[in-house]
Amino acid sequence: GPDHCVIDLENSNSLAVLDRGEGLATRVEGFQVINMRVGLPLFPVIQCFGSSPTIANCRFTGPGLAVGCYNNSQAVVTHCTFSGLKEAITCLTSRPVVSNCLIYGGSTGVYVLAGNGMTECLGASSPKIINCTITGATTGVLAIQGAIPSIENSIVWGNSSFQINGDGSSSVIASHSDVQGGWPGTGNFNINPLFVNP
Repeated sequence: GPDHCVIDLENSNSLAVLDRGEGLATRVEGFQVINMRVGLPLFPVIQCFGSSPTIANCRFTGPGLAVGCYNNSQAVVTHCTFSGLKEAITCLTSRPVVSNCLIYGGSTGVYVLAGNGMTECLGASSPKIINCTITGATTGVLAIQGAIPSIENSIVWGNSSFQINGDGSSSVIASHSDVQGGWPGTGNFNINPLFVNP
């Protein structure tokens, strides 16, 4: 697991590029990535172009970019930890599922852009964020250019500038989630989760 398998990128960008239509049976699993690239050009460590792998039980330590989903990627990112990153997860016209993840520190937790104003079709930029905690970043979830991410059963709290932010062409659908300052949606609430620093 990530406590015993550490990949030191030594200030380089890429660990894996998945661009051959890989599906959920393709697993990227069980390691920690450190010393990601800081300067330009800057690319995500794992890049999914039209592919939909399972990324599980990994740990990404900043300050670079961790996972990028592009061109209708429907990757599943689950049970991962992201800390101190410029962007933990970048989503461009894709529909990944991000579940049971901890995202803390850095600039943007989940950055979603360039959708078509819809949620379940080709060209949509609509990740599902389920059972996640996003805290300590500058912005928790950022949606622009027609993106429509959804947040469910999650905590978005303690991000310094915005918990959730978007432009006029985008919307964020949240339900049954604890969002600091509140957010419209079924079952949402605004109660300090009383995090404990382990």
